[in-house]
Amino acid sequence: MVECLRLGYKPTGRSSVSQSYLTGTCRFVYAFANQRLCSKRTAGEWALVNLDTTWRSLIEASLKKYARGVADDQGPDEALRAFERHCLDRITSLRSATPWQSPK
Repeated sequence: MVECLRLGYKPTGRSSVSQSYLTGTCRFVYAFANQRLCSKRTAGEWALVNLDTTWRSLIEASLKKYARGVADDQGPDEALRAFERHCLDRITSLRSATPWQSPK
């Protein structure tokens, strides 16, 4: 995981995106913003406060399903794709502002 963060996040291009994937995406943004790793739940809760409020309902729904352990892979979802692009933009701006420190 640390190596992926050091090299940079890339959109997956997968044809199907799950709600659990959304919390994982939140975890990448959290890691770049805070230079440490956390759980998907913690990252989702952090994203509710620190990402654009446009994504609040999507993140809340994802956290509820994640907490219940609900597998949710319903196929392509433009809202999740848009969220992924938003997160990539945020990570790109964070990377240019603060270089990632790779562990020795």
